[in-house]
Amino acid sequence: MATFRKRSGRWQAMIRRTGHPQLTKTFNSKADAAKWARQMETQIERQLHLPSHSQAQMPLSELLDRYCAEHLPRLQGHVSEGYRLQHLREQLGHLKLAEVQSHALSAYRDRRLAEVSPASVKREVALVLRVLRIAALEWNITLPAGIPAVRLPKVANARSRRVTDNEIAELTSHTASPIAAKAIQFALATGMRRGEIVRAKWSDINLAERTIHIPRTKTDIPRHIPITERAMKVIQKADSQGGDLLFPIEPNSLSQAFRRACKRADIKDLHFHDLRHEAITRFFELGLSIPEVASVSGHRDYRMLERYTHISKKHLSERIEQLSRI
Repeated sequence: MATFRKRSGRWQAMIRRTGHPQLTKTFNSKADAAKWARQMETQIERQLHLPSHSQAQMPLSELLDRYCAEHLPRLQGHVSEGYRLQHLREQLGHLKLAEVQSHALSAYRDRRLAEVSPASVKREVALVLRVLRIAALEWNITLPAGIPAVRLPKVANARSRRVTDNEIAELTSHTASPIAAKAIQFALATGMRRGEIVRAKWSDINLAERTIHIPRTKTDIPRHIPITERAMKVIQKADSQGGDLLFPIEPNSLSQAFRRACKRADIKDLHFHDLRHEAITRFFELGLSIPEVASVSGHRDYRMLERYTHISKKHLSERIEQLSRI
């Protein structure tokens, strides 16, 4: 139902309907506002009572566009998700809902596997399935073929790439952006994710307790992590005049600076996320328990930490030697 109110000499129309985003628009007259409201309410009614045959002919692009408008802004990784939605719209958007079946998504999966990594394909296909589930559960859309059953590619995410202090020194010396260089050092010192680092604020730091608060995390569970001596040195070198952000740099800009530095320093097969992997591995080498490391890294499933325990042969030999003397 539409409501109207006068603000600063103009009329604002507002439409609220369960299962639909709130619609608002401002007009010079109440008559224009009422006319627009009637048009919008008619469109909503048509969508709610759309015959099954018409829904079967609806292109997938309409669902992708609605997901982009209503759900994408709330996601932390909305930039990457936006690129995936754009690609899916170009490749699959023309399909009618009646055509979005298992064989169509399986064919897309196999075709994409020849172009990009299994992890990328898995994220794309999973995104299509997520949009379809939301359409069925929240938007009253009847899916003629239901939710397609499609096998997602297997992904071997485990990496054993270690990062040496020499590589970090080379990397930071070849980083054109001083902010990016400090962020790289901070990632290795704390094990924080890229998104957590670029969102870190000066107000999140508690110097008295030597902790940094991370309110927004991948697992949606805020956490406090200790500030090590290495991390403290990075904080002391950071520019506090650049606003509230500890490292005022965009996530993609940080990744780009990292890749360019690797190229200049001739460092092969190194990803920004490997810094987090290295930090967590070093926490284990220091003797921290799995629960202790999990409280720092933010892992909810302790089994996920098994892939981080790539203890170096040198460290293992030293530990065994120490134990043999007991």
